[in-house]
Order: sequence, then C-alpha cells, then structure tokens
Amino acid sequence: GTVYVSVTTSQGGGYAIQALASDGSSRSGWPVVLAGGAQGFDVALDGTVVAWWYEHATMEIVLDASRTVFTMLDAKGRTLPGWPRGSAGAASGPVVWRDGSIYYVSAGGKVWGHDRTGEIIHGWPYALPMPIAPSLRDDGLLIFLADSGVFVLDRQGRDAPGWPYRTGGTLMAPGCDTPGWPYPMSAVGSHGVMYLAVWDGTSAANILALDPQGRSVRGWPYHVPVG
Repeated sequence: GTVYVSVTTSQGGGYAIQALASDGSSRSGWPVVLAGGAQGFDVALDGTVVAWWYEHATMEIVLDASRTVFTMLDAKGRTLPGWPRGSAGAASGPVVWRDGSIYYVSAGGKVWGHDRTGEIIHGWPYALPMPIAPSLRDDGLLIFLADSGVFVLDRQGRDAPGWPYRTGGTLMAPGCDTPGWPYPMSAVGSHGVMYLAVWDGTSAANILALDPQGRSVRGWPYHVPVG
C-alpha cells in the first residue's frame, strides 16, 4: 500500500524519492535523495526500490553521460548490500523482474542482468547489434526491437526458442523532424501476438504479425498498398 513518488526541484536539479503511507504520512527513512542527473526509479513487487542516475549527464537530442549508476533500496530507504553498481556511458533504464533482478543495456549494446545482491547473473552479458532499451513480455522474457530484427532472451542470457526474428527491411520508421533518430513501430495484441511495421527503405511497407515463438501468424503479413 505504499505510494512512491519522485520529487524534483526547479533549482539545482535535485531529485528525491518519497515513500508515503496510506494516510499520506512519510514512511520512516524517506525521502532518499539521489545524486547525478536524469534520475529514475522503479519498484519491484516486494517493495524494493530500484533507482538509477547518470553522472555528468547532458541531454540534447539523446542522453549522454560518463557513467550510469544503479542501486537498490529497502522499505526503510537503506541501500541493499552489493549496491550501487555502475556502467560506463549512458546505459538504458532497467527493467525489473518479479524476483527483484534487473536487466539493462550498456552504452556499448550489451545486455546485463544483476541479481538482488548486485552480482552479474550467470549467462550475461548478451551482445546486441546496437544499444536497445529492454522491455518485458508478460511471460517474463526480455524483448528488444533492433533496426532489422527482434531479439527475445530468457533470464539466463539465451535466445528464446524461435528467436531472433530478422526482417527483410527495417523496423525503423522515417523520423519526423529528426530523421537520424527513428523509432520502431510495434504493438502487442491478444495472446502475445506482436505486430510490426517493416519498411524496405523506398516505398513498400508491410505489417507483420508474430506469435510468441517468432512465427508468422496465418494471414500475415499485410502489404500496405500505398505509402
């Protein structure tokens, strides 16, 4: 029943995480102030707070930093043993699994997994073709949308059965006012079916539908007639 909120100050870039009880009072040990810049946090199912920040961070079109720092806090706002942990450059924000382990992608494009004690989980890292922020599927697998393919990994750093899926074009739609920084277009429907827009770089576009095992769903792809 605890509510966690982030509090930022307009002057000095201060950032704190506050924990509020159901009656609106502050929990003991909170707020906790984080260092660095461009901070963030998430909460595991058991109430452990996963927080991160960037050292010497600058933000123009993309985030740049000298180092990314991750830490874990208990219900009293205390840093758990084994934390914090660092990664050179601007890593992605982490995803948090239900057992409290975290997974993130380094600035060099490697996926790392750390357990609750901060130790690297056996089987990691996994090298992606480019830095890609992770997301979690409903079944707990990690998914990454690259320029021309989809990677799905289990929690031991292995390709899930049927993956990766590689396209004949690009998943990166043309950018709007920043054509150098496009983003993949995707959606997840019922039963874990993933829909992807694939562009051949000229005029042809298709909508793919992939089941959780990376197989094309019957009746797909849909060939976009114009544009």
